[in-house]
Amino acid sequence: MASGAAEQKDQDDDERERLRDRLLLVLRLLALLLRDLSVVSLQVAGAPLFNSDLCERLREIGGRVAPERVDASSEACHQAILDLRRNMDPALALEEAAARIGELLASS
Repeated sequence: MASGAAEQKDQDDDERERLRDRLLLVLRLLALLLRDLSVVSLQVAGAPLFNSDLCERLREIGGRVAPERVDASSEACHQAILDLRRNMDPALALEEAAARIGELLASS
């Protein structure tokens, strides 16, 4: 019986690690997208974009969102990445980042 509980705990830990890894990837990608949005909204000439295929859409959005809000949203992503690396619960880290980003971008 104890062996089954230990196996279940190991499976739960493995699933939690996979979730953490996926969240880290998504947050990194979102941070890169927000970085590109910031570059476009500030009209930085010649700056390379990680998501150059989205350039036109980024320009459209960049004209409607204040650059400081984009930068603060990017910072929220980076904070969530740090929180995950510090072993914060993945659901809590994502919830906090999503709430902060939603608040920042909605009030633009």
